[in-house]
Amino acid sequence: MDNETKEKYELQDDLDKIYNVARMVILKNLETGEIYNFIMVFIGTYDYLMHTTSFENNSYLHREADFDEKVLFYNFNYGLVNGWKYESGKITASISPGTEEGYRMSLQRGRGQSVCNTEIDWMEKRNCHNDIVWDHELGLPGLDVICDKYLHPEYHEVCASLDDDEMDGGGGGYNPPSNPPETPPTPCKRAKTLSQDAAFKSRIKDVYRKTFSAGNTVEQGFIQTSDGQTIFPNVQESGSAKFTNDQIAGKEIMEWYHSHPTGSMITSWADLKALAIRYQQGYVKSENFTYGVVSTFGCLSIMITSPADFNAFATKVRNGELLDKWNYEVDTPGVRGGVDECIGGLLKFLDRNNSGLSVMFSSNIDESNPTWNAQELASNGKSINMECNQ
Repeated sequence: MDNETKEKYELQDDLDKIYNVARMVILKNLETGEIYNFIMVFIGTYDYLMHTTSFENNSYLHREADFDEKVLFYNFNYGLVNGWKYESGKITASISPGTEEGYRMSLQRGRGQSVCNTEIDWMEKRNCHNDIVWDHELGLPGLDVICDKYLHPEYHEVCASLDDDEMDGGGGGYNPPSNPPETPPTPCKRAKTLSQDAAFKSRIKDVYRKTFSAGNTVEQGFIQTSDGQTIFPNVQESGSAKFTNDQIAGKEIMEWYHSHPTGSMITSWADLKALAIRYQQGYVKSENFTYGVVSTFGCLSIMITSPADFNAFATKVRNGELLDKWNYEVDTPGVRGGVDECIGGLLKFLDRNNSGLSVMFSSNIDESNPTWNAQELASNGKSINMECNQ
C-alpha cells in the first residue's frame, strides 16, 4: 500500500476494500522460445480502492480505465524488476528499484523538482517464531507457532514518462533483467566467505591471541575499513574497547570486532547500542559488513540482512525501547547456559524484534583453519547450524 493508504488504513473501518491483486504470469517468446515467470502486483490508491468495483479485473493484458497507482513486476530470484504508475488507466511513470537514501533525497528536494523521485510503499510481512504453550488436553507443554504481522518499506524510483507511446497506453509490461542483480548475501554465503577469508581469520586469531594467550582482562579489537586500513581501539579497558570519532572520521567500516575476556560469547546490550549508533551515523553502508565478538568459546559474527528492518531496530535500541525485553529474554541475571542456549536466546530476541540481523558462529578459532556456520533457532530454543546447500 502507498503512504496515504497506510495512514488511512489504520483509521477507517471498511478494511475489506484495502487489498492488492497479484497474478502469477508465464510468458513465452515465440521467436526465441524463452520462457519468463514472474509475479505482478496491482496496488491501488486509497480513493481508487474505496470506489472501484472492478479492481480484480486488472490483469497482464488489461488495465481498467479508472485504475490509479502502480503495477509492480517481481522476478522470483531478484525481487522487484520494474513497474509502471497509472492515472485513469494511463501510464504516467516508469518504476525501478529504489533506495532509502534516494527516498530521503527526494524528501529534501521536494516533489516535482526532478523527473525521477523515490517513493515508499509498504508490504505486509510476517515474523513467526515458536513459543511454548500448555496443552490442557494432554497436560503437557507443547510448541505453538506465533506470527506477528508488520509493514516493511519498499522503495521505488518513479520516473515521469516522456514517451508518447507509453502515455497512450502502450508499454506497461514486464522487462526481463538484462543484467540480473546479484542475489543479496545470505548467512550461509557470508559464513562461507568468512571461512575462506585468510586475512579476516588472521585478524580474528590475533584478537584471540592478544586476549587469551596473554591473559589480558581488557578488551581487544579492530575495525577494518573499506580502504584496507586496520584501526585498533584508542581506549582499552576491562569491559570496553572504544574507537574515537577522530579515528574513524570519513571511513566506511567493513569489519568491527572486539573480545570479551571474561564475558559472554554473544553481544552485550552496550555492543548492540554501539552498532546502532555507528550505523545510523553512516559509518556502515556495505552489505558485506560484519560485526562480532571473540570469546573463549569462539567468534560470533553478525551481518545485516535487511537494512530497512535494522534501521528501525537500531532506533528502538538507541532509545531504550527494547532494553526490558533484552534483560528478560537474553541477559536474565543469574541465568547462564551453554553456547547454544546463549546464542539461541540472542537469535530469539533478534527474530522477535524484526532486527534485520543474522548470526554466524565459529567454535574453532583457536585451530589452524577456523570455519563459520550460519545459525538458526531450533524448536527447543537453542541455536543450531543452518543447513546450507552450497
